[in-house]
Amino acid sequence: MVTGVHVLRATQRAGRAYQAVKCLTNNSTRLNTRDWDLCHRRLFSSSEILYGRKYTDKHEWVQMEGKIGTVGISHYAQDALGDVVYAQLPDVGQDVAQKEECGALESVKAASELYSPVSGKVVEKNAAVEEKPGLINMSCYEKGWLFKVELSKPEEVENLMDEDQYQQFLKTNDQ
Repeated sequence: MVTGVHVLRATQRAGRAYQAVKCLTNNSTRLNTRDWDLCHRRLFSSSEILYGRKYTDKHEWVQMEGKIGTVGISHYAQDALGDVVYAQLPDVGQDVAQKEECGALESVKAASELYSPVSGKVVEKNAAVEEKPGLINMSCYEKGWLFKVELSKPEEVENLMDEDQYQQFLKTNDQ
């Protein structure tokens, strides 16, 4: 059944998509990270790909599908790291805890610990990222995901930032 709320949300999504395309086409020069994130969010935040993605203050994200969460790093994080050349991901079967170190990423600019945004047991890791870490830079939200975890404490997701909160976090913490 279609309600007024459904129509309003569809209209809002269409408006965000229009604004994103307008933003991207009007910026012929390279966008800075914050502007790119804003245009990208406008274009894709209404899609099923980004629906429900939650972020940490360390720039990891988790996207839930039932009790399984797919984990990765944000566009902001991959941009700050530069070209990722090595990824050490947690092993399948390994228990991870929220805010605890569970792996590492190395780039041409820096090395960075990887923290789990949620607690649980790793059920899959992205072997393609271990073989070709540059996937993180090319597609951090799709092909560059890092691992999947079966949550042991699903309530932890409620304490993470949604897309709008994360964008506000980036704005207020931009150096």
